[in-house]
Amino acid sequence: MPRSSPLRASWPDEVPATGSPLRASWPDEVPATGSPLRASWPDEVPATGPPLRASWPDEVPATGSPLRASLPPPEVRFLQAARAGVRHADTMIDRHAAAQFIATHARLIDRRRFAHLEGEGSAEAVARALAAYRNDDGGLGQLEPDLRTPASQPACVLYALDILHEIGERDSPLAGGALDWLEGVSNDDGGVPFVLPTAAGWPHAPWFQPEEARGSSLLITAGIASAAHRLGLAHRWLDRATEYCWEHLDDALSGAYTLRSAVDFLDSVPDRGRAGAALDGLAGRLPAGGVVPVSGGADGEALRPLDLAPWPEHSARRLFDDAAIERELDGLAGEQRDDGGWTFSWRAWNPAVAWEWRGAVTVQAIRTLRAYGRLQPVSRP
Repeated sequence: MPRSSPLRASWPDEVPATGSPLRASWPDEVPATGSPLRASWPDEVPATGPPLRASWPDEVPATGSPLRASLPPPEVRFLQAARAGVRHADTMIDRHAAAQFIATHARLIDRRRFAHLEGEGSAEAVARALAAYRNDDGGLGQLEPDLRTPASQPACVLYALDILHEIGERDSPLAGGALDWLEGVSNDDGGVPFVLPTAAGWPHAPWFQPEEARGSSLLITAGIASAAHRLGLAHRWLDRATEYCWEHLDDALSGAYTLRSAVDFLDSVPDRGRAGAALDGLAGRLPAGGVVPVSGGADGEALRPLDLAPWPEHSARRLFDDAAIERELDGLAGEQRDDGGWTFSWRAWNPAVAWEWRGAVTVQAIRTLRAYGRLQPVSRP
């Protein structure tokens, strides 16, 4: 998807190697080679070859914990767009292969999003799929792949609002209901915890630790506030959350994903003069080249210029020169895998979640490449 991490540095105490839904003893369940779905496929489904091949060793270690036993003080992985190494020398994008990958592996919500991005599906179809994640309390659950609790969670609200912006649904009652729900779970300072206690007892990634997330999180609060501002929402929760973000903006550099949420907030908040000055202040503190390493993440995990400026009209675009953006677009286009999808560079803690994330980041790759003109624009009736 940031802020200072609510995670402890010692993950083995939290992610046992055996006996837990988070355990990494996958050889009994997911073969290390061939299809991740079953060691012996029926005759009509080949055991190797795209789009069913997962090349797991590059993404999910076959043995031991996928999270490493010893890490520096970690940062929360949230909504990442950090990408793995380039696999293709050319920059040609195989949209048919991407469509096949999405049809084979992605969740329904991401299949609907992809169809909409390709001009083959409606915004209404995406909205119907999104509505299935709405709970009776007005919040949303199970939309964040790394949180498997059915209870409403702030991370799921962030995803939902971003999808509504993607499809241009500014007046959805789902958004207003989600902000109503947020009012009831926010802290007195106007901020929102990174994860709520209702995640306890359900499978979740090690970076989501509900018992450690009592305080407000700039990462999640700024992320939701920015998405709500983009939709043009007016709500008491948003007023208080916006003030919280302004008051805590000095924490923006506490982590790569926190920085991204803060930059998104500065891109969308209505006070453009104040936002521009704050963004200028952050610009001089970015690493050279705009590549921000993720503290405590996987080897090579980082946020890159296109993660901070995912479309050319984003305020963060002016932080990078044209040549840098063109190089990043070449890299992103070249990272399409042989199976048609894109992949991610953070640690996969569950094989099913890995497929869900690959579907989501494939949609995001297509979304970014189209926004920057690397794919033909879609004509809609």
